[in-house]
Amino acid sequence: HHRKISAIPDVQIYGAGISFKLITFYIKELILKQYGCCIVLFSIPGIIYLFIKNASKSVSFFLAYACIAGSILFISAKFAYMDTKWVMEPFFTSSYLFLSIFIATGICWILDKTVKTQLASKKIVQISAAGAVFIVLFFTSPDFSRHFLVYDYLNNVAKTVPDKSVYFSEGEMDVFGSAYLRYVDKKDFVPVTTFLLAFDWYRDRLKKIYGGNLILPSDEIKGSEYLKNIMVLNEINGIYYSGEYTKQWQSFDFVPYGIINKVETENSNDEPRPELLKIYSYRGIFDGSLSYDDFGDYMIVKPYGIRIRAYGDLLFRKKDYINALDFYKKSIYFYKDDYVFNAMGACYYYLNDFGGANIMFENALKINANNVDSYVYLALIMGAQRNYTAATEYFDRALMIRHNDSAIMQLKSQVLNAKKTVVIHITQ
Repeated sequence: HHRKISAIPDVQIYGAGISFKLITFYIKELILKQYGCCIVLFSIPGIIYLFIKNASKSVSFFLAYACIAGSILFISAKFAYMDTKWVMEPFFTSSYLFLSIFIATGICWILDKTVKTQLASKKIVQISAAGAVFIVLFFTSPDFSRHFLVYDYLNNVAKTVPDKSVYFSEGEMDVFGSAYLRYVDKKDFVPVTTFLLAFDWYRDRLKKIYGGNLILPSDEIKGSEYLKNIMVLNEINGIYYSGEYTKQWQSFDFVPYGIINKVETENSNDEPRPELLKIYSYRGIFDGSLSYDDFGDYMIVKPYGIRIRAYGDLLFRKKDYINALDFYKKSIYFYKDDYVFNAMGACYYYLNDFGGANIMFENALKINANNVDSYVYLALIMGAQRNYTAATEYFDRALMIRHNDSAIMQLKSQVLNAKKTVVIHITQ
């Protein structure tokens, strides 16, 4: 239902060299599509003209551009075993300034050459050429609609974080986004970048900027204990955490709070807030008019789906399978994996809709053929339908993946020996 910008080629590079495939990707997928209709080719005569007029300045411009582009390609080459497109594209933005200078210079040079010809109407030629450029740019301009995702994401965070609260963040989107909300949009909360708490300079900066609005523990406390103490000392104002977080650092449980988390400190007992999802906006996703790249998918769209299904998990644990299923169905519009299909299948199973459950478990196995829970549930469904041959086959598949699992072996024995429906609850 949405258009995806092509991913970076799968290249394997671990040294310092820049691969030909990366350079090809940069030219074909970024430069040519950034300007449309090969307008970037005007940069070639632009560079030549600048060099003729002022060699030192043109070399300085070109070296500045080459340093930006080259350094990004170099870093991307070192991590080419990953899908680094979402890293490359935003960092190339500053390099487009120099390309624009070269393109504009090239167009001006061509128009200047046109004026010196012996054509009857020089002005008509100039106007026609300029008009043609604008028409081409208008109809072939790159699609920047993906940037709405970032604006909408930050607006959704701003709607969620209460005033005066302390908001801890991890990940580029939340770290830089929370700083933007605080210092540009003047949102009244205290943003804290968790991993920077290990540095003295950052703690001193927090004391200087926020003073009494943020209580910091003694510097003698280190690591996760320091984070824990900050949360306890400031819990009266409310402690919130970004959707992305490192579990090993946390001492308290989290409660889903829209697209972020509410930290459950020792003296708090908070309820989930699924109604916050109703106030959010993501323009262009539902009608398929928005295109976005791997960065938007990884940092915004996928986490949003995971946040929605977190409410489904809570309801599942409360055995509210109907409403849990509703959240799971909404989440797969943004992110699909075997986990969510397995969870949906479990809901159908406990609602005695074995047909719906069977479809969901089969979908889970299409994504991950080693999903043991799906095989076990399918075995139980077959047992409930008295198809013990199929039940045995599914149990055996599960045991091939998880050898000698006592729980699976016990369930298999119950189904085949007792010849009755066995109902189990798999923890989500």
